[in-house]
Amino acid sequence: MKKILCLILLVLFAVGCATMQPEQIEDLKEKILKANSDVNSFKFKSTNKALIETVNMTMKMDMEMEGAMDRSAKKMMVKGEMKMDDQSMPLETYSDGQFVYANNMGQWVKVKLEQDMFESQDQAKFFIDFMEQSEIEAEEAVFDNKPVYKIKVIPDKDALLDLAQQNAPLPMQEQGMLEDLFKDMQIIYYVDKDSFIAENAEIRYEIAIEDLVMKNDMTFQMYDINKPVDVVIPEAAKDAVDLAKLQEQMAEEMTQDLPDLEELEAIEIEE
Repeated sequence: MKKILCLILLVLFAVGCATMQPEQIEDLKEKILKANSDVNSFKFKSTNKALIETVNMTMKMDMEMEGAMDRSAKKMMVKGEMKMDDQSMPLETYSDGQFVYANNMGQWVKVKLEQDMFESQDQAKFFIDFMEQSEIEAEEAVFDNKPVYKIKVIPDKDALLDLAQQNAPLPMQEQGMLEDLFKDMQIIYYVDKDSFIAENAEIRYEIAIEDLVMKNDMTFQMYDINKPVDVVIPEAAKDAVDLAKLQEQMAEEMTQDLPDLEELEAIEIEE
């Protein structure tokens, strides 16, 4: 009986040691931020299961994505599929460092690459910014048969806003009540114990705004880190319509379809 009791106490002690102390956590956070700041290229896979509920409507959305990114060259490839209720839509976007090419229901369009466009897809940068703005709890764990640091992120208001706007921009008047809007939130990153790189993430949260409830359940995996990334723009995308020119053309056509002001004035005078 004493041997069994001693064994139980030993197991409990070992479990307790797995949770890290505050000074260890702060040191670990600095190492994680440094390691992930040095990530330049990677491949990734992600999933996002969303449920939107109102008084009169329930809508489900499932998204599966995979891609590759070269942060310094601003090149990327993102492909996947979005399923919404009974409908399915393929998603395909590329960047060659100068333009972003997107397949819009079979029609390729391109737009000049801006910094914020690239950053909106840069999960490595999002993680770094998110970690810098947040407190963390850490413990040693095993994920996918691999020893890791399990990092629970406790975000502040700015980090919460960044997370929300990545998925569904909030009305300005709601931003001051972010802590109350988020329900059932869990943000977990799994950090490799040798490289200190966050290779996997599980993010779950619920947002409630009056009669609208949005639930998100996301996973993210990053691999082939700092290995060369080959982003090949499809041949069909090379003939893409310039979105800015397309919008100008549509605006001109709409203007041409409007009735002439002088003719309207003449008609009114005759009447």
